Amino acid sequence: MNRIILIGNGFDLAHGLKTGYKDFIDWFWNRRAEDVQKSEEWRTNKNFSDKFISVTYKKNFDFSKLKDHCTYNSHFLERLTKESADNYWYDIEAIYFQRLKECKENFDKKKERHLAEVMKLNFDLDQIKNELIEYLICETEEKKLIEIEKDGTHKLNNDFEKDLQSQIKKIIFDFDYKNKDTQDIDYKEEKFKNGKILLLNFNYTKTAELYSEGKAIINYIHGELDHKQNNPIIFGYGDEKSDDSIAIEKLEEHEFLKNVKSLNYNITHNYTDLESFLQEPYEVFVFGHSCANCDRTLLNMLFDNDQNCTSIRIFYHSEDPESFKKLHTNIYLKFNAETKSRFRKVIKCKIDSIPLPSKKIVKIIEGNQQYILDYLLEKVQIPNENYEYTLLENSKKRIIKKSFYISKYQVTQKQYENITGKKPSYFKGADLPVELVSWFDAIEFCNELSARHQLGKYYNRNGDIVTFNTSANGFRLPTEAEWEYAARGGNLSENFEYSGSNQIKDVAWYYENSGIKELKEKDWDYNNLEKYKCRTHEVGQLKPNELGLYDMSGNVWEWCEDWYDNEKTYRVLRGGSWNDDAEHCRVSDRNGLHPADRYSFVGFRLVCSL
Repeated sequence: MNRIILIGNGFDLAHGLKTGYKDFIDWFWNRRAEDVQKSEEWRTNKNFSDKFISVTYKKNFDFSKLKDHCTYNSHFLERLTKESADNYWYDIEAIYFQRLKECKENFDKKKERHLAEVMKLNFDLDQIKNELIEYLICETEEKKLIEIEKDGTHKLNNDFEKDLQSQIKKIIFDFDYKNKDTQDIDYKEEKFKNGKILLLNFNYTKTAELYSEGKAIINYIHGELDHKQNNPIIFGYGDEKSDDSIAIEKLEEHEFLKNVKSLNYNITHNYTDLESFLQEPYEVFVFGHSCANCDRTLLNMLFDNDQNCTSIRIFYHSEDPESFKKLHTNIYLKFNAETKSRFRKVIKCKIDSIPLPSKKIVKIIEGNQQYILDYLLEKVQIPNENYEYTLLENSKKRIIKKSFYISKYQVTQKQYENITGKKPSYFKGADLPVELVSWFDAIEFCNELSARHQLGKYYNRNGDIVTFNTSANGFRLPTEAEWEYAARGGNLSENFEYSGSNQIKDVAWYYENSGIKELKEKDWDYNNLEKYKCRTHEVGQLKPNELGLYDMSGNVWEWCEDWYDNEKTYRVLRGGSWNDDAEHCRVSDRNGLHPADRYSFVGFRLVCSL
């Protein structure tokens, strides 16, 4: 069985390269501002004009707003600038095609068959393409993907994001499922002993070359940055079957067809090489490609191949809860009406897919363990393994088995929604701590987050019965001893009464500064919370403790792993909340609730034992 890795712009973004549409537009305007300021015209108090814009000279001109105070000589650039919001190159191609359709409509209305408008559009696209090429070269050099040799030639830096490479290589070369009903992955070195791997690269950068290792073929289907003659950049539209495309073809005017991708594929052997590869059975892995209509013709050939395409697996963007659904729908649209039923046979469901590893969420720490940067874990070093810690409140001794990582902030509503799709909180705000979550809700979140990042699940739940996989490296709630040790500042502790200070107002949202005091003094009506601005606050707004941890006193109580009572009825809560006085926000204070309870003053933070 052969394998095709479909690589799109999201793959570069995963490596920390700012190759998105908006990144390019921002760069373009920053550089344009520099060009205008340094121009001979501007330095001599004259108006500036080039192929893109015209600017009337004004003393003390605000160049940060150049795009809003210029005259556009390129209407295409104007459209791109105003619509620059998303992170994919296909937006530029989609906007080009929309403008081309407008040119076609105008062309139909004209009695004289002149092509000035579409010729200007194609000229503008060529100029933008040149700027894009320059930007990508600058970006890859700046991020050290490409190194410049003494003779001026470019060399790939094979050490670029080495840690991330190791994770992605496991997927490219070894990925297989031990059990289709679980997230457990069984890496089998022999899987591709007799199969071929094709990295079908829709990008123009060299990122894919980090993964060839002499074992995979790379096909730069849309060209390469530094091969203008042998493999030039192809930029345009590739949806030959739409009604709009067919209508444009019927004009039989070559200028309208100048940027049809299929016509430009014949410049090289890339397309015929791909066709040859598709003659044998293959599976498709989607890595950061949008599967949008700008490549519809080619993707239709790739996906809707009833003889040889055996499966399509999506590696989705973990930070976007809609990512899998969007890609799933876009792939569906590449199947013809009569083959839609086949789509359901070859597409893998979400449970059989995992997020594409990225620089932002993956870092290798101590061997090959994963550290999820999204949740900003801070390492808490203990004096020795099986460290005996004595709780402040009741002097009970607890064992902290080994050093651990704890999240810098309480889990936010945005993070909770991204993983669960749910918005349970009473107080609404992406960066507010999630609340109205039970202990059971919190451990389910930990398990789901672990699964998303290929970490072992820590909890086994059967109804209200929960057991712990203590050897698992996945996310979990802190033990009470871990929480208190971290809240006190660990081995950097200055023994403050509250987490990070003896002055509670410096580190905690609580009774005195959350609005609840004023409410209780005036009308004692909890229906008036909003009126008196009684609420949680965005995480990280006050001072951190000695370890750099925020809000461990106040804001919301935090669930811990342990039982609060000998009868095992309640689970431990620590830290106090916006609704509590200073006494309950001390690092020594303990509380407990039934694990099924949900309140607007209870949330949690994460721990991971790497």
